[in-house]
Amino acid sequence: MPQFDFYSFFSQVVGLTAAVVFFYLIFLKFFLVKSTETLKMRKKLDFFYQDISSSAKESINSYLSQVLLQLTNKTV
Repeated sequence: MPQFDFYSFFSQVVGLTAAVVFFYLIFLKFFLVKSTETLKMRKKLDFFYQDISSSAKESINSYLSQVLLQLTNKTV
């Protein structure tokens, strides 16, 4: 039976291990870096947002909503 063929079993294990290591390194290099950058930026924005007054928060929110509206209109 082919699943018990010890000659091909070793090459399959090595190939699978190499593929998992390759995809793990790709994940670390690209996806994990972007998500940690995003989390750090959110944390900085939280600290900034806590220190400003309510009128400044309202103006920032209105500006961001205008920018978001412009971006959604451009993509449509």
